[in-house]
Amino acid sequence: MAADVAEVWAVDQEVESIDFGRRKAQQVGVTNIQWIAAAAEDVPLDGPFDLVAIGNAFHRVDRDAVAKRLAPRLSERGCVALFVGWDAMARRSALQRVLDDLVRRWMDALGARDRVPEGWPQAIDRDPHEQVLRRAGLSYEGRFEFSVVERWTIESLIGFIYSTSVLNRAVLVDHIDAFESDLRSQLLACDHDGVFEQDLTFAYDLARRPS
Repeated sequence: MAADVAEVWAVDQEVESIDFGRRKAQQVGVTNIQWIAAAAEDVPLDGPFDLVAIGNAFHRVDRDAVAKRLAPRLSERGCVALFVGWDAMARRSALQRVLDDLVRRWMDALGARDRVPEGWPQAIDRDPHEQVLRRAGLSYEGRFEFSVVERWTIESLIGFIYSTSVLNRAVLVDHIDAFESDLRSQLLACDHDGVFEQDLTFAYDLARRPS
């Protein structure tokens, strides 16, 4: 988004993610990003912001507290966009099954199950994001979906897993080599070429500060 706005604040509580993003920005000459390692509940806010985008993470924060913090910091008609992405294949591909099983097995082995909030899908069913955004005084504009075909390599899948808060390098620590070896062998058993196509659906819930 940096090319389309004057300034970006990039916030993540994982220091490793912030360091990676900063290095990548430097490599491609992007200079209008302020990188901040902090939790959404605590990061100092100095708006107004035209857009606040939260990617696949709203369920991991205190939703009411974060939404109420953001609402008064939006510019006139400024927006909050909550992005989610998931595998659209109800049939569950061999790739999806392998990744799910492998991640669960390693989370159990490392005692890292607590990194995923227990029961969060049920909590969101009971209290959808739409209701949280409305309680914060925002006007809910709707959910918008789109689909793409993604071509994964083993390297890009490893990078994707490391980009999450579920099983990143900070969790694996001394087990990184063993994890990558396990992942490669499991994936190559599915496809000897190591290239996988996947139909992915993405969506965003959009809310706006009322005029």
